[in-house]
Amino acid sequence: MSAYRARMHTRADPLALTIRLPWAARIVWGDHAEHRGWRSFYRGLLYIHSAVRIDGEAPADAWDLPAAPAGWENLRGVIIGSARLVDCVPADGGGWHWVLDERAALPEPVPARGIPALWPAEQALTAHVARKSC
Repeated sequence: MSAYRARMHTRADPLALTIRLPWAARIVWGDHAEHRGWRSFYRGLLYIHSAVRIDGEAPADAWDLPAAPAGWENLRGVIIGSARLVDCVPADGGGWHWVLDERAALPEPVPARGIPALWPAEQALTAHVARKSC
């Protein structure tokens, strides 16, 4: 295993992934499996960040999510939940299927600025907790 892969496998700080609605919500409150054009060597807790922009090409039934809380369609630019990334496997037709387990919604959304890659979530989460304790 390369040094990069070893570092990604053993990270202590959790990472986040920015995903457009409705897909971010479907990971947290539904059954969506994330597909990416790239794989990750990271394994562990992954925070799900709802992007500011939505997927305007998502089919209408993707927005049907009865298990989600009211108003979930407006949760943008926030961390909404977490999942455990346990594997990345080749997907039919190309790309990678990210195998997610132990999905959970956060008690309340955490504002954060996302990026289109894996990014460290600790600073956003720590700042949120500090604001709440003041």
